[in-house]
Amino acid sequence: MESKNKILKLRLTISFALTLITILSFSCKNDSPKNNIPNTTQLNPTKKAVVTPEEISETELNVFFQDFIKAFNTNNEKEINKFIDEKDGFIEYVYDGPYPIIIFANKMSYKEWFETKIHTTVSSEKFPTYLGDTKFEKTGFFYEKYENKFKLSDFDNGYVNLSDSVFESHHALEDKCNYRARAMDVDGKRIYNFYFAITKEKKKIVGLSYDYTDDVTYSDPQTGFIPFESKKDIENYITEQQKFCDSKNKSYIDFAKKEFTYWDFKEKPFVFKSYEIGNIEIQSKKLKTRKIIFHNADANEEYDRDFTMTLSNKGTFVVTPMGARPSYEYIICK
Repeated sequence: MESKNKILKLRLTISFALTLITILSFSCKNDSPKNNIPNTTQLNPTKKAVVTPEEISETELNVFFQDFIKAFNTNNEKEINKFIDEKDGFIEYVYDGPYPIIIFANKMSYKEWFETKIHTTVSSEKFPTYLGDTKFEKTGFFYEKYENKFKLSDFDNGYVNLSDSVFESHHALEDKCNYRARAMDVDGKRIYNFYFAITKEKKKIVGLSYDYTDDVTYSDPQTGFIPFESKKDIENYITEQQKFCDSKNKSYIDFAKKEFTYWDFKEKPFVFKSYEIGNIEIQSKKLKTRKIIFHNADANEEYDRDFTMTLSNKGTFVVTPMGARPSYEYIICK
């Protein structure tokens, strides 16, 4: 009897254990977090991986820039045009006298690109400081990354007044530009801005502009400086020299006669009764200027206003272009 009871208890224990295992197994299946199971249906099979353009090595950039500089310095249109994409074209920003002009083209069209030369040393350094009188701390061709910085709207459109549609049709130039280089010309009077679109597959120029150095109107490294710090310095200089000439425009200033010739006074010189010396104005670290105001004499019946010129510490009297008038520069008569 006792043996039968033991067998019955064992059967009941086994049956209970199997039931418990079945319950726990079912519970675990239902309570498993869904996020533990990879949901492959959430992936977008049409989404393309972003491909980063392959970086251009410094060596490759240097070789390209050297090739470009060599072509630019030939002043040969065909050589330079090889670097312009015929489809995209490029933008030129130049000056007609003092007036800024924007030109969109698929080849170099501005004649001065074929008359100038730039320095050939390629560097990724910061562009050097301008010291004045055509001198820089260092000369060369200095490039930098310029992605998403090139804007056609940065160019002054006030003079030519091109329509918005013209700019929109050349918007690709902005998107493709990723490098800029700056270089001074060999005369040190201009700073060129070159804008490039450079990839492994294609290397092209998309824009070209230039700026004059701050004191370009008065700079001349071949001419020495004159005493300039006091108004007495200027008076002594004028007293010693007396006459100044602009041979190009066949004009003169004669302080002994108190008269000068200029575009507006071709038939009859401007006669002045006195002159006034202005304060020093700083043009650069080397060049300074003063306004010289010539007070009209009663003899000027057709021109009843005073007339102003600019005297630099190079000893030259300058009148900058006004309208159709050319630039005048009076130096000591030889």
